[in-house]
Amino acid sequence: MTLCIAAICTHQRQPAIVLCSDWRSESGDVAGGDVEDKLSWIVNKKLAALKAGTISDADKMATAVRSVFQELQVPITENTILPLLDRAMNRYRCTVIGDYLGATVGIDYVSLIGGMKTPVNEEPVMFPDEFLNKLLNDIERVPVPQCQLIVAGFTENAIPFICVLNEPSDGSSYSRTRFEKNFAAIGSGSPAALISLYRREHTSPDVSLMRAIYNVYEAKLIGEVSPGVGDATGISILLPDGQVWDLTTEGHNYIGKRYDYFGPLKFGRRRPLLKAPFFQFRARFFEPYEPTWGRLEALPITPTPKPPE
Repeated sequence: MTLCIAAICTHQRQPAIVLCSDWRSESGDVAGGDVEDKLSWIVNKKLAALKAGTISDADKMATAVRSVFQELQVPITENTILPLLDRAMNRYRCTVIGDYLGATVGIDYVSLIGGMKTPVNEEPVMFPDEFLNKLLNDIERVPVPQCQLIVAGFTENAIPFICVLNEPSDGSSYSRTRFEKNFAAIGSGSPAALISLYRREHTSPDVSLMRAIYNVYEAKLIGEVSPGVGDATGISILLPDGQVWDLTTEGHNYIGKRYDYFGPLKFGRRRPLLKAPFFQFRARFFEPYEPTWGRLEALPITPTPKPPE
């Protein structure tokens, strides 16, 4: 269980995307802690992925999406992004089926349909129809793992987009993709986080970067009402020119003071004094993005310059 949020905003008359997640990782009912970075990359510093659900399954989905973008190497436009993501979800589904066949009968799908080659026979040995039909029926009922991705980035002409992959549409089936123009959230804390973002009326063209960071930060803290959401918070900023910034400790403290002023109050507390203007951009609130070992990179890291004042 987790909480990941992506929100589009405006910075210096250009679009920007705020990426936020907790670091919670759990091993069933045994243990859990803030040790898992939920941010990885589909295309390095261009298309980001935030992961929710079982992380091992989400990593496989991210790998399927990454492999499609690496193999095809087509420009990312408003017309190509949806077919690319649909193709990636088809590949992930094939991966799930392959895992099922390998675990149950020790063969892949090609061998199941086309027959198995043996050292004795040159021609593939076909499986009996009854055995084949049973496995095909079982494959139809193989559930897609309950993990999700938010894929966020920019098209070639700097149009921002946010897409949710593998979102459950009912109790058993899963949709492929859902695009959002303003924000999206996934994970167990997403219902509370989405209510907060709608309450703040987060409309991407009208929201400045610092206000967007606050909106997302507030949504994440409110989403912590879910027991599966961790206390640690990671916030990164994706820009259309390939720059990626992380919020510094000073930046977190700055936003935290705004939350104490604007956020919900616990019983018996008073709001602290806070002078206007409430959301000012400062370069010292940001630092160049630094990947952790857990962030799967599509390309080698290149240094990101310090944001200007």
